[in-house]
Amino acid sequence: MSRAMIATLLLGALALAFSCATPGQNRREALVKTAREYNDGLRWRRYQDVTPHLAADEAQAFLARSAALGDDLQMADQEVSSIRFDDDGLRAAVTVQFTWYNQRRALVRTTIVAEDWRYNDGRWICAAQRRVSGDRFPLVPEPIAEAATRPAPH
Repeated sequence: MSRAMIATLLLGALALAFSCATPGQNRREALVKTAREYNDGLRWRRYQDVTPHLAADEAQAFLARSAALGDDLQMADQEVSSIRFDDDGLRAAVTVQFTWYNQRRALVRTTIVAEDWRYNDGRWICAAQRRVSGDRFPLVPEPIAEAATRPAPH
């Protein structure tokens, strides 16, 4: 068999393998790409890569938070450390570590954020984010303290 024929057979086998990907595999591959693009967008202030993956009201709130920070927040690094799929590939939990600092304080901080991603209407949306550990991260809202939401005793 000639090398050209072997190369042709290998290319054919690869094309067949890629064409046999299931919708679930395609969704998972899309999320891996989307989560990296989203978190790179956070790191490099490419908010046009971030907001399409948020609900409309959360995108506006995010843009308001980022505008309020001005140039004070500087990202040093981000790393998507894990992606775990649930619900037959329609939901995913993404864990990201951010290394950042505030220009005025020049103290390097680390924050681990959990992102809840959901596949809806043909696209992935970051439905919720929360700080898991580390310093409070200004781009992720903190939950309102439980004590503040309880009625005062009489």
